[in-house]
Amino acid sequence: MNRDHAKRALDFLADMIRFKSYSGTPGEGELARFVVERMQRLGLEAFTQEVKPRRMNAIGIWHGTGGGKSLLFKGSPRESA
Repeated sequence: MNRDHAKRALDFLADMIRFKSYSGTPGEGELARFVVERMQRLGLEAFTQEVKPRRMNAIGIWHGTGGGKSLLFKGSPRESA
């Protein structure tokens, strides 16, 4: 990874952690919308999905050019019981 990519990645992560995005809080939806907007800037088809009341996922789809296999990245904290 070159320096420019590393700096942009760190800036993005720094922007993300500024959201108070505790589960079920308004910040969770704000962060999801922020991530969707960033994915759209990169050219992904992106949208939010409400999975429970006030619980949002940010989903992005980057369409390939061939008939290859799909890859799914999932990021979520483990919830304690």
